[in-house]
Amino acid sequence: MEITAECLELLDKAEHALAADENEVLAALDEAHRGTLNSLLQQAANGESSCT
Repeated sequence: MEITAECLELLDKAEHALAADENEVLAALDEAHRGTLNSLLQQAANGESSCT
């Protein structure tokens, strides 16, 4: 399988669109809250618990 220049361009466009959508959805959160949300989502995805 080979990744073509066209595929790389489409991937780049998709990544930019995703980042724009993420910023729109998370606009109400400051960087600290975004970091906390990201950490909690990673823990949930890994089956971890932040409660001790």
